[in-house]
Amino acid sequence: MRNARGRMRLEVQDHGSVMLIYPWSQEGASSALPRIQQIFKRWNRGQITLAAAAQKADTSSSHQKLDFNKLFEKYREFIPNAGDTTWRYNYLPVLKNLRVCFEGKPPVDGEALAMECLKQWEQGLRMRQTSRQKLYGFLNWAVQRGHLKPIYRT
Repeated sequence: MRNARGRMRLEVQDHGSVMLIYPWSQEGASSALPRIQQIFKRWNRGQITLAAAAQKADTSSSHQKLDFNKLFEKYREFIPNAGDTTWRYNYLPVLKNLRVCFEGKPPVDGEALAMECLKQWEQGLRMRQTSRQKLYGFLNWAVQRGHLKPIYRT
């Protein structure tokens, strides 16, 4: 570990490094130890990259806190062909429902999450179909990038 702009960096010789969220301090070091142990366990002596192990440690945490505003911004950048109106009317309503679903106890899987996010629209409505497509696209993107657990893949 070393100081990198006031934060810690975990580095494994010949295997890369990852930034940690902990401050470069005695307290930060104490807080970082359990996270480093989780990363090490998932890294499995180089079977996967250090970055992938850190991402898996993030998404497997039962205390995972998601910043949905940042996630939505990243996803918006990922789909640049969706204009502002399309984003506002076809993506945001269902994504806001998704954020609400994670405020309490998270849904058990992608199907339960989708059913909760789509319940405001009646079965068979075009808006429900469109919302489902947009939701599934987001969930698959978020799981692929390690922001959400694989159980939310649809």
